[in-house]
Amino acid sequence: MGIRKHIPNTVTSMNLICGVVGVIVALNGNLQTAFILMLAAAVFDFLDGFAARLLKAYSETGKELDSLADDVSFGVLPSVMLYCVYGTDIPALRFFPLVIAAFSALRLAKFNLDERQHSSFLGLPTPACAMVCGSLAVMASARPDSLLSGLCDGDLFIPLLSVALSALLVCEIPMFAMKVATGDKASKAENVSRIIFFCIAVLSVAVTVAWSLNWCFIPFVTFVSYIVINVLRTILCHSRAAGAVSAVILLVCLGSCSRKVETPDDELPMVKELITESLPVLHDLAESAGKTSGTIAVIGDPSSCLRVARELTSSDLFDNIDARPVSDALPDFAGETVVAICDTLSSGTGGDTLRETAVRIALCAVDSTVACKMIVFCGTGFPEYGSADVENLFSRIGCDVPVIASSDTSFSFAGACFKTLRDRNAFTHDVSYPILKVYMTESDGQGEIRLSDLKSFSLENLVSGGEAAGIEDAACPEEQAASTSSNIETE
Repeated sequence: MGIRKHIPNTVTSMNLICGVVGVIVALNGNLQTAFILMLAAAVFDFLDGFAARLLKAYSETGKELDSLADDVSFGVLPSVMLYCVYGTDIPALRFFPLVIAAFSALRLAKFNLDERQHSSFLGLPTPACAMVCGSLAVMASARPDSLLSGLCDGDLFIPLLSVALSALLVCEIPMFAMKVATGDKASKAENVSRIIFFCIAVLSVAVTVAWSLNWCFIPFVTFVSYIVINVLRTILCHSRAAGAVSAVILLVCLGSCSRKVETPDDELPMVKELITESLPVLHDLAESAGKTSGTIAVIGDPSSCLRVARELTSSDLFDNIDARPVSDALPDFAGETVVAICDTLSSGTGGDTLRETAVRIALCAVDSTVACKMIVFCGTGFPEYGSADVENLFSRIGCDVPVIASSDTSFSFAGACFKTLRDRNAFTHDVSYPILKVYMTESDGQGEIRLSDLKSFSLENLVSGGEAAGIEDAACPEEQAASTSSNIETE
């Protein structure tokens, strides 16, 4: 018995270690690994109770140690993960997600003293809360232009979510345990709710596989539905129909929050032809791209392209030393070269034609003329049609160039690009103002695309009003240098 009594505590300690390491990993920017460690902690949390029952090795020490480990793995870790994706510029709100850690500790303390929570729970269990926070953080970081990422970059969503989850942790809303009870302890309404919950979990797996979504979509939908079912069951007197309807609405509304991955059946025929006919040339391009000294290529219609390019050259959202979201009077992309590739060939096109144009322009950007280390698709068209094909091609030829895409030009491309370059340690680290170069796309008459000097185009025919003036300013580097801190050139 001397050794057996320590086995459950050892397993609990593994839960604690996973939580501590997960916090360190999350703060270093690897949220997916942090979430995997959270899942491992959940496994150890299940096994320590199983081991204690199997070996009959119960102790007050083990009970307290279990609560401590759970607060780290399912309280502190999810709070830190939300902190890492929270994009607010308001310092007073920056640490708001950490209230979840405090309320998780309060929840666990109440649970240890409450004799009513044996076959079911009163309040949201900390592992369920952690799964919602962790999966949301991973999905938001994995897809910078998704709905979730946009919400996390706002000032209100994370604080409101933190308040809602904290309230659910300590309130006395009945919530069913995952285990289906039998005999006298069985509750028909609870068992029906469990069945609905498990059906949603299976359905989320099927949707994720069928639509090639981010795998974190599964725990996100599953545990959000767990909360919704229990809350609606309480409000609507155990309404089974409400739980089923909420599940369907949940899957439809959250489908846009996860990234659809290009499948072989969706692959553009042109990509297959390039791989077959030009693989050596593509490998040469791949080797020359993605270097620290490379440029940031912004591709889109002239209006959106210049707007985003100017945002990148002038943004000061972060401290360049430690990446804190505070201004430091130095451009975030100090020493970088931003290349605005204004496309005029795609007007009125769509479908495969637009997808092919996106691939051809991306290959121009990767070529030695631009030698980009990041591609940013903006405006209308390319983000919806071409970005997935470009990523597919890059992944198949080993081109280490990240692609960021969004049709919403109000989306913080500067923040997404900064975080990506920071994670990849791809900054030039030169203390000088960013340089903006402007190109236009033109056809060579044989179906190929090349980048041309901006001055050879009639600017009035490309854009109108203030944006035309903006391009003209970009074409005059001497005048622009006198009025702004950025260096702007044309090629």
